[in-house]
Amino acid sequence: MGTHRRRTRLDAVLLRLAEREGATIARGRVSAVAALGGGVVVQLTGGRSIEGAFVADATGRAAAVSRRLGARRLFAERLVATRESWPRMMEDRLFVEGSADDWRYSLFGPGGRADAWRISRPSRLRRGPGLAVDASPSRLDAFAGERWLAIGDASVAFDPIASQGLGHAMAGAMTAAGKLLGSCRMSGEDRDAFALLNLQTWATHRRDDVGRGHSSGTLSEASPARASAVR
Repeated sequence: MGTHRRRTRLDAVLLRLAEREGATIARGRVSAVAALGGGVVVQLTGGRSIEGAFVADATGRAAAVSRRLGARRLFAERLVATRESWPRMMEDRLFVEGSADDWRYSLFGPGGRADAWRISRPSRLRRGPGLAVDASPSRLDAFAGERWLAIGDASVAFDPIASQGLGHAMAGAMTAAGKLLGSCRMSGEDRDAFALLNLQTWATHRRDDVGRGHSSGTLSEASPARASAVR
C-alpha cells in the first residue's frame, strides 16, 4: 500500500513553507565550493555566491558540495535507468518485472501520470530515444566534515527498487536541521555517529540487494562489501 505524490507540487509546497519560516531561496547550480574561515562559500551559476557557517548537501547523486570539499563517490555496481513507453493501465499501481538481463518498473499515479523505466548494466543497455540516467547504488567515502554534511542521495543512493531513499533522506535531514539550528559544527564524535548511520543503511541495502537477486534471478555481480572509488 502507498500513495503517489506529484514531486513538482511537493517541492513547491516545501519551498513556500521554507520561505514562510524565513529562508532565502537562491536558484542555480553549484559551480564551486570553498571552506573559508569558520564557514563555507558556495558559488552558483549566474555569479551568485552564498556564505554560511554550515552547509547541508542535498544535491542528489551529484553530491555537488561534498565532492568539491574532498569526498569521493563509491559505486557497488554501475546501473543505468532508461525511460520507456508503456501502455496506460486501468488502475493506479506499481508494476515490477525482472529478467536475467535487467528489470523494469512502471508507476501509474494521479492525473494519468505514467512513468516506466528499465534498469540494466551499461553493457546491456538498450539504446533508444528515451532519457537515460544513473541508477547505480553508491555512497560517499566521507559523509560529513566540520562545517558540512551530506543527506539523501548525496550521501547514499540506492537503485530505484530499494524503497529506502525517502526514509534515509528524512533521517539525514533531521540531523542537518539539528546542526543548522544548533552549533553549526560537526565534532569528531558527531561525524563518527553520522558515518555509522549511513554505513548501516548502506549495509542493509546491499544485503537486501543480494536477496532480491537470488529471488529474481538477477543476482548482482557486486558483493555486499565491494565498492570502487570513482571521482
